[in-house]
Amino acid sequence: MLINSLIPALLLQLNINTDCNNAPQLADRLLKEATRLGIQVIQGVPELPGKDASYRAVYGVPGVITISPRIMSPSTRCQLITHEMIHVLQHFKQSLKGVNPIGLGSTTAESIRHSQPQEAEAYSNQNKPLKILELLQRLKKP
Repeated sequence: MLINSLIPALLLQLNINTDCNNAPQLADRLLKEATRLGIQVIQGVPELPGKDASYRAVYGVPGVITISPRIMSPSTRCQLITHEMIHVLQHFKQSLKGVNPIGLGSTTAESIRHSQPQEAEAYSNQNKPLKILELLQRLKKP
C-alpha cells in the first residue's frame, strides 16, 4: 500500500508526462480514490445541461459523481473524471460544507470563460490526473 501512494509522488518529481493524453488509465485510479473517500460514482445524465459529468456536493457528506454513458475517448474520460475529482478536493477542503478553489491556479483563458472560480480552477487543471491523484491520496475519509 505504501508503494502505491509513493508512485504518483515519484512520477511527479521525475516530471514524467502524465497528462490524460499520455496516461488515460489514471482515470481508474482516480475513481478508486473516489470510492475510498465515500464518493458515489454513477453512470447517468449529469445534472448540468450539456455536460458529460457532474459532481453534486452534499452538505456534510461526500457527494455524487454522475458520468454520462456516451462513448468517449479514454483521454476525454480521464479529463472528465479529473475535473470532477478537483471538485471533490474543493468540497473536502471546505470540510464538506462548500466548494471553493483550493489554490491549484487557473489560466487567464479559463478565468474569463467561467464566472465561477472553482470551475476555472477545475478546467485549468483537468489534464493533470497524477497531480490530482496525489492530492486525493492525502485525504482522509470523513
